[in-house]
Amino acid sequence: MALLLDGPQARQDVPTLLWPTMPQTKAMANLRQRLFRLRRAVGNAPVTDNGPL
Repeated sequence: MALLLDGPQARQDVPTLLWPTMPQTKAMANLRQRLFRLRRAVGNAPVTDNGPL
C-alpha cells in the first residue's frame, strides 16, 4: 500500500515493506527474484535495474 500511496520508494526500503518479518538479505533476494520474473513475463519496460521502484 505504501508504494501506491507514497509513490516511488528507494529500492533498499521495498523488501522491508513487502516482507517485514524476514531478514533483510532474504527479503532483498526475494525482491530480486520477483523483479526477474516480472521482467521475464512482461519485458524490461516496467522495471529498470537502477533507481526507485
